[in-house]
Amino acid sequence: MTPAGSGSDGAFPSADRRVGKYRLLDLVGRGAMGRVFAAVDDHTGRTVAIKLLNADLEGEPDIRTRFFREAQAAARLGHRNVITIYDLGEDRGRPFIVMELLRGWTLTNYLNEVAADLERKVDLMIQLCDGMSVAHDAQIIHRDLKPGNLFVQADGMLKVLDFGVARLASSSMTTAGAQPGTLHYMSPEQARGDDIDQRSDIFSAGGVFYFMLTGRKPFPAQEWARVLRMLESEDPEPLDPGEAPEALATIVMRCLAKKADARYSDFRTVAGELARFQRQYQAETRRLLETVGPRYKAARTTLTSAHDAARALGQPPPVLLPVMERLHAELPILRDRGFEAMKLVPVSRARVLALQEELVLELPRLEQQQHTLDRLVSSLAAGEQALAEGRYAAAMRMFEQIVTASPESRAAEARLSECKAILDTQKADAQRVKLLVREAQAQARLEKWDQVIAVCDQILSIDRTVPLAIALRDAGRSALERQLQRAAESRLEHEVEPLIRTARASFNRGRSDQALAALRAFLVEEPRAVQVQRELDRLSGVAARQAEEAATRAGEVRRRMEAVRTLIQAEAFDAAVAEARQAVECDPADDSAVMLLCDAIEREGAARIAEEQRRMAAQRDEAGRLALEAARVALRGGELLRAVAAAENAVRLSPSLFEASELLEIALGMQASDGSDDHFEQLAAGGEEERAWSE
Repeated sequence: MTPAGSGSDGAFPSADRRVGKYRLLDLVGRGAMGRVFAAVDDHTGRTVAIKLLNADLEGEPDIRTRFFREAQAAARLGHRNVITIYDLGEDRGRPFIVMELLRGWTLTNYLNEVAADLERKVDLMIQLCDGMSVAHDAQIIHRDLKPGNLFVQADGMLKVLDFGVARLASSSMTTAGAQPGTLHYMSPEQARGDDIDQRSDIFSAGGVFYFMLTGRKPFPAQEWARVLRMLESEDPEPLDPGEAPEALATIVMRCLAKKADARYSDFRTVAGELARFQRQYQAETRRLLETVGPRYKAARTTLTSAHDAARALGQPPPVLLPVMERLHAELPILRDRGFEAMKLVPVSRARVLALQEELVLELPRLEQQQHTLDRLVSSLAAGEQALAEGRYAAAMRMFEQIVTASPESRAAEARLSECKAILDTQKADAQRVKLLVREAQAQARLEKWDQVIAVCDQILSIDRTVPLAIALRDAGRSALERQLQRAAESRLEHEVEPLIRTARASFNRGRSDQALAALRAFLVEEPRAVQVQRELDRLSGVAARQAEEAATRAGEVRRRMEAVRTLIQAEAFDAAVAEARQAVECDPADDSAVMLLCDAIEREGAARIAEEQRRMAAQRDEAGRLALEAARVALRGGELLRAVAAAENAVRLSPSLFEASELLEIALGMQASDGSDDHFEQLAAGGEEERAWSE
């Protein structure tokens, strides 16, 4: 089958442009035995392709029978790499076959219009082998494999077309409608007219492989006789290494072996060999890709450094390398995951080699660009350092060099403008400094030193390195210091003597701390008052000696006070009072010693009073016991009045003598009773018992 444009006309076969239930649209192809139209199934709305047998073959019954038989055989294959047959029949005596309508290219056009790499070509070879394996399993020999009978869809799927059409033609090579180009892909045995088997199709497939790899026919003669001689006795021109690797060339050349026994026995074996080569080739491509990775990473790193340098310079980043730009456009994942992502996507050998070559060529240019940018960044840093150090003229020269080398550097342009502004300001400041220096000199001649210092401060606020301004300011400060010193000395003469007299008076009155503090305060204000310092040293020495004597007295006082406390605890109050008096004599100002003396005296008096009270209490107790005894005697003698009086005296003399209280109650009770003898005897007996108990 060939494209429609290659035929002599595109007329439809019938006036109403219909074949059965199908409405014909356009002529899309032409083959050895018929033409192919695009059509629409009016019942289902599906677009299909319809092949119609050429009119000059319609009258041959054998051809019609074989036409349908081959179509039925192809319809039973049902494989993705074989065109799908939907229907077959006759319309007004004309046989037709309905098949899927393909969108894409014949293999010939595909190779001319699409830049297919080796990996893609090998994939198409394997698909051809897969489709033919199914056909051979169904005992169908194609007999006319050639690029024009192979179709590549837009999705990359290969379809085998025109099964058995070659068999339908007569054995004569000049049969009407036959394509003369078919002979270039025939096996030698088919060209001789011998019986053929599936190995004949393998030879034809080898010719197709050869054409796919080289772009030329394996037997490229123009005359048929010459082609036949080449088929019989000449081998195709060997495949160049640039056209096919040795392993793939070996597979192709074995398919093109003159003797059928030397070829592969079936297409599955060919597909297996191609798949094995494909795996090895892909593995080699991956290994080659590993060698490209470091260059890509180096380019990426260099580009990143160049971007950083451009950012530091404030200019647009460098343009991405064309090879990297294409890679990132094709594989955006590379931007995020780096070159390792290349391992996750299919990549052709040609693409890897081109990538390697482009990186080899472009990486030095990028590195040179990065080197230039780094040098400019270093110059920018040096200029900024000079700017920070105040070397504005040197900084301006550096920034001018950067702007000349890279006019897009906004950072250098900004720094250059800054330097120019500073230098302009410095020029104006220098003129002002000259005027101020003259003014300072004039004020110095008039000895107006405060004015000199003020003007010099203005000069140094503009430029702190003007030597004359520094010298004039120092001279002014020295002159002012001398003036202040003379004024201070005069003031000291009027303040020192009264201060010393006052301090001595305070010291003599016992306010040594106040006197010393006044002297120290004056020295803080006037450190050069020598007389005040000498008086402070003298009074400090006196105060130190007084403090030492006071410490000695305090120690003696503490020792004697401890002895006083010990004597008080021993109730030796007379000795305690004497020791306390001595402590007070050591330091009459010690309040604790005075208080301890008072306490000792108080305790001594209290002890004497307590002793006297005990003596008088003992005398009263003795008198009370005598009165009690008299009361008892009187009571036994029956002298109640006398007994009551004596008992009352005993109670008054010794209230704690409870026997007297009891005897008084008895006497009073008897005085109130009738006074019988029995009662008296009872009381007398009781009195004896009472006396015995008392004794």
